[in-house]
Amino acid sequence: MINPKITAYALALLLCQGIGFVQAQEVKALQILPEKPQANDTVFIRLNQAESIFPNTVQELYVNFSTSNYYELPSKMRMTKNGSFWEAKFKMPPYGNFSSFTIADAQNNYIQRPSDTSHYEIFVYEKGVLKEGNYLGKGYSMGLQNKKAPNVEALQQHYFEKELAQFPNNYEARLRVLNYQMKQAQNGRSKEIARKKALQVIEKRFRSNPTVDGNLNKVTMGFLIIGENQKVDSIRNVVIKEFPYSKLGLSYTFNKLFQNQDKQLVMDSIQVLSRHKNESNSEAFSAVDAYLFTHYIQTKNTPQAAQLFSRILEKKANPYTWRTYSDYVRLMLDHDVLLDSAKVLNQLILDNIQQYPVSLVRYFPETGYLVAHDDLRQEKIDKVKLEQLAVSGLIDYKTGNKEAAWKVFDAVIDGLTTKDLLTEIAALYSAHDKWSEATKALRIAYTIAPYDEVVQAALRSSLTKQGKTTAEVQDYIVALDQEWKSVYFKNLDSKVLKKDFLSDITIVDMNNKPLTRKDLAGKVVVMDLWATWCKPCLASFPYVQKVYEKYKNDPQVLFIILNTGSGNTLADAQKWATENQRYTFPVFYNQDKKFNSKLEVTTIPTTFVLSPSGQIIFKKVGSEGEKILQDLDAMIDYTKRKF
Repeated sequence: MINPKITAYALALLLCQGIGFVQAQEVKALQILPEKPQANDTVFIRLNQAESIFPNTVQELYVNFSTSNYYELPSKMRMTKNGSFWEAKFKMPPYGNFSSFTIADAQNNYIQRPSDTSHYEIFVYEKGVLKEGNYLGKGYSMGLQNKKAPNVEALQQHYFEKELAQFPNNYEARLRVLNYQMKQAQNGRSKEIARKKALQVIEKRFRSNPTVDGNLNKVTMGFLIIGENQKVDSIRNVVIKEFPYSKLGLSYTFNKLFQNQDKQLVMDSIQVLSRHKNESNSEAFSAVDAYLFTHYIQTKNTPQAAQLFSRILEKKANPYTWRTYSDYVRLMLDHDVLLDSAKVLNQLILDNIQQYPVSLVRYFPETGYLVAHDDLRQEKIDKVKLEQLAVSGLIDYKTGNKEAAWKVFDAVIDGLTTKDLLTEIAALYSAHDKWSEATKALRIAYTIAPYDEVVQAALRSSLTKQGKTTAEVQDYIVALDQEWKSVYFKNLDSKVLKKDFLSDITIVDMNNKPLTRKDLAGKVVVMDLWATWCKPCLASFPYVQKVYEKYKNDPQVLFIILNTGSGNTLADAQKWATENQRYTFPVFYNQDKKFNSKLEVTTIPTTFVLSPSGQIIFKKVGSEGEKILQDLDAMIDYTKRKF
């Protein structure tokens, strides 16, 4: 059902825009083979450079997938050059479906696409027939392929309806169409009719297999599609009520039960539910074993924990197994319980270290576990290996084999990147007056977390124990700051924007006093965009405050913690500032309604760092918790030095 505001002619223009150009481009510039790829086929993407937009000076080209479900493949695929042609190839996954892509150089200075409103596309076939889900996937891709379309949702609906025309039982497409009808309804009655139809579709899906978790995932997805998120918990409660002793019903029950802080109530409930354990639902009770094992470790009930140890070992490993085992090892180590078993379990992790999950893992009943591609996978696994070796050293230490522990620590210390692990090892060195070794561990910890007060204090103490004066300790810290910043600076070189900031601003402080461009002149400006409703923004403020405290007396640096005005009034910002006086950074309010669009801000928090001449040097989107401390500090110092 198409938005009545868009005429048939207008929609036709939207759908056909660039088609002639697409066909010409595909013949001359780009070729996708085979024309009808199927599961496990090798797919070739070939680009004729002579017919493309790329100059001969381009050294690297990449296929950039804008949409795909090729979860185990890189989203950015490097092409190889063969004469005047560039080529990329990949094996179509068994679960592969529609994908869209562009081709670009490494810096995205040149982007090849069929037209300004479309991307290249791959449709997937099964026994020579278009596979179910292709047009659904194309519908989802419209928001990325044609961002400037006057009504992207109408375009999406065209393809969702096309999916239904070929596959009338496509559950997801049906709900997408009904959800659109709800949005476009001219009155409450029409909206309710569409809503009831959607709920009937979801109910039918639920009743088709009410105790299979894969089916329940589809059901909960359905509620999310139509915007009835509250029903996600409700449907789980239905499963608990109607099918209490099914594997799924028990799984939901245990998930709720284990959140209860009344341990005795939980233990009594486990006893009652265990009476209903049978062959069909026994898998659900693995969660009980995990809960009890953790409980007995935490309460140092060694005999009970020992009895359960064999039951927490999974019969069939999956990518999450090794992370779970790592958590158990750490638990046993922290509570000094079953350390010999912890040693065995840790060695099992090391023996299977290549299976450790270091990237996103997805699970679908029809495919099993799918581990996302990660270009840095081996590097990350090597780091995990060093951490697990360090843990084995900690176990050696706690079991009395200190010499073995020192050897392990000496072997791995240079490669560790976890602050807590480094400080833990440093504390053991310090306890044995091994101040040189302790300083080495703390030095590395400091470069990872220079704002951590515990690390700072321990490092200063260790240096003092080695005979350094207060002045020498301070010089050491200053040099160390330059060391970690030099590493950051190399990465920041490629992130410099050097874009002009707004020529005029309409910003006021909490007293409604205007801030002008003249106030910014000659200063490194840190402009952090936020709103009172933005939880990630508020979560970042403790870290922003710490960086502000470092630079608050620096006349070359100006902090502007700027409420964007999106969903907030000046009074909202003033009220927040009054209620949060633990933050001493200066708060401002933006009065320009087009401010975000002018600066291409689509999400907050977003932080800009401006040069003294008024150029945008850095733009940082999002919040990464404690990492803000180093990131922001380095960007400020970089801008001070180089601009």
